[in-house]
Amino acid sequence: MGVIRLLVGVRCGCAPSGPLRQGAAGLIGLFVCLGLGPAGFAQTAGVVSSAAPQTASAAERSEVTDPKQLCKVEGRVVNAVTGEPLRKVSLTLRRMAASADTVIATSDQEGRFVFESVEPGTYQLTAERAGFLRQAYGSRGLPYAGTPITLSAGQHLRELEFKLLPQGVISGRVVDDEGEPVPQVQVMAIRAGRGRARAGLLGSAMSNDVGEFRISGLAPGVYHVRAIPMSRVRFFAETVRPGNPNVPEEGFRPTYYPSAPDPDGAAPVEVRAGQEVPGITILLGKGPLYRIQGRVVGLTAEHPASRVRVAVMPRGRGEPFMGISASPGASVQADGSFLLTQVAPGSYYVAVTTFPGLLRALARVPVEVTSSDLKDVIVPIGASVALSGIVRMEGQQKAELGTMRVGLVPVEGFVFNPLSAEVKGDGTFQIEGVLPDKYYVNFASGQENVYLKSVRIGGREAPDRELDLSHAEGQVQIEIVLSPQAATLEGTVMDGDKPAGGMSVVLAPEPFREGQQYLVRSATSDQNGRFQLRSLRPGEYRLYAFEDPEVAYDRGPEALKPFEQHAVKVTLKEGERQAVQLSVLKAQEAGAR
Repeated sequence: MGVIRLLVGVRCGCAPSGPLRQGAAGLIGLFVCLGLGPAGFAQTAGVVSSAAPQTASAAERSEVTDPKQLCKVEGRVVNAVTGEPLRKVSLTLRRMAASADTVIATSDQEGRFVFESVEPGTYQLTAERAGFLRQAYGSRGLPYAGTPITLSAGQHLRELEFKLLPQGVISGRVVDDEGEPVPQVQVMAIRAGRGRARAGLLGSAMSNDVGEFRISGLAPGVYHVRAIPMSRVRFFAETVRPGNPNVPEEGFRPTYYPSAPDPDGAAPVEVRAGQEVPGITILLGKGPLYRIQGRVVGLTAEHPASRVRVAVMPRGRGEPFMGISASPGASVQADGSFLLTQVAPGSYYVAVTTFPGLLRALARVPVEVTSSDLKDVIVPIGASVALSGIVRMEGQQKAELGTMRVGLVPVEGFVFNPLSAEVKGDGTFQIEGVLPDKYYVNFASGQENVYLKSVRIGGREAPDRELDLSHAEGQVQIEIVLSPQAATLEGTVMDGDKPAGGMSVVLAPEPFREGQQYLVRSATSDQNGRFQLRSLRPGEYRLYAFEDPEVAYDRGPEALKPFEQHAVKVTLKEGERQAVQLSVLKAQEAGAR
C-alpha cells in the first residue's frame, strides 16, 4: 500500500488549529501559539478544551508493554464533495495527552492509510493536502474540533472514512468611489458569527496592482469580507506629520463588503466546500480621519523612546485581533511625544508596546475619537501591577500538585502579554506586568479531580473569580483555594437510537450571564458518542449537545438561550461522578434563527 509511518515526539501543545496564513492571519496564529491574550492561555494551559476527554487518565499516560494491548487504525481519505480517493494526504494521529507521541502516515494511491502499534487512549486524527483544508477527522470545517477517536486495549479500528473538504475561495476587486482599483489593501475573510460573536479571521490576501484579491483556504461557511487600506497599517513605521494640522484628513477607512463601515451593515458571503465565490467588489469608504497627539511618560533606560511604539487598538469584545493590523501606529520621540494619524471615529485604547521583538503592552489608556483631533493624551508607563499569590488545597496549608498554571483573562479587550505563571512547588506564583484592568482568574492543573473553589483578594472573596485591578498599584496578593473534590460528568450523545459522534457538548452555568463564557466547559463526542468533562465545580448547569458547531463555538448566553428548554439540567455535588444521556439538538428545535 505504500504507507509511510513515522513516530515523532511532540512537546509543543500550542499548534494552531489550522494552517497559519500570510499577513494578519499568520500574525494571529503566532499570538495564539505563543499564549498571548486570553485565547492563548486557554489553549496552552488547557483551561478550556474542545475535545473529550479533557485530560489524560492515568491509564492513558502509562506506556503499554504488552504487544497484544496495542491498537491498529486503518481507513481511507476521500474528497468530501466528490467521494474520490485522495492520495498523498499527510495524516497525523496525536494522543490527547500532555507530551504525548504522535504517529504520522501518508495515504496511498487508493487513499488508504494505516497506523499500527498504537497505544490505547483518546486521539485526534488530522489530515492535510494542497488544495484542501487542514482538517480534523469528523470536523465540519475549521475552526471546529473534529471527532475524537477512543481506542481500547487491543482494538483494531477498520474502515475509517476521512472526508477531506476541498478549500473554498473568495475573489474580487477593491475600488474607490470612482471605480478605480485600489492596490495594497489587506482583505480579510471573517467568519460571520451570530449575535455578538464574530468567530475570527480565517483568511487574508493583499489586493494587487489592479485591485484584485484572492482569499483561499476557506472552510464552508458564511463570511464577512473586510478591506483595510495599507496606508493605515503603519504600526512599525515612523510618524507621518500632516502638512496642515488644522484640517481633518480625508481618506479611506476600513470597509466591509460591499461598502459598510461595520459588521452590522456587511453583506454575508456564503462559501460551500470547494467553491470559488468570484466578483466580490468592495467599495472603499471615505471619511474624515483624525489625529491623536500626546506624550508617553515614565520612559526609562529599560524602555527608552527608541524601543517602544504607540498604537490605537479598538476597545470592546468584538474581533479583538482585527485591531492589530487595522490600526495606525507611530514611533515615540525622545521627549516622549507621539502623533497618531488617520484614526477613524471609534472607541480605542492608546497603547504603548515594546519594539522590536515580541510585542508586550507596557501601558494603555482609553480614548474616544468622535469628530475632532485629540490632544494632550498622557500614557504613563510604570503603572503595571505585580500579582503574586499562593495556591493551597482546601484543608491543607499549601498545594503541591505538580504542573499548574494561574492566568488572567481580561474582562474586556485583550492584551499582548502572556498573563500567566507556573505555580511553584510551595504553591506560590507571581505574574509581572499586569496592566490595571478587570480580569477573570483562570487555573489549569494536571489533576482531574481538582477544581478552583475560591479566589480571595485583600481577605475578601472575589465574586465569579473576577479581580478589579483598575486602581491597583505595586504588589497585589491573592489567595486561590482548590478542592480535591471536583465533579465529573460523562455520558453518550444519541441521534435517535444511534450514538452520535462529533457532536459539540456544552456545559454552561445556571444562571448564565453575559461575560461568563470563561465558565463554560465543552467537549466533543467520540466515534461512539461518548464524552467526558472533568475538574468541574459543583453547582447548577445546563447541558447541551449541538449538531451545529456554530452555536457551540459562540458559547454566549444569547446563542444558547433558544435551546434552553431542550437542555438537560444537571446538579453536580462535590466528588460526584454523574452519567447522562443527551439527544442531539438541531437548528429547528430553536425555531428560526
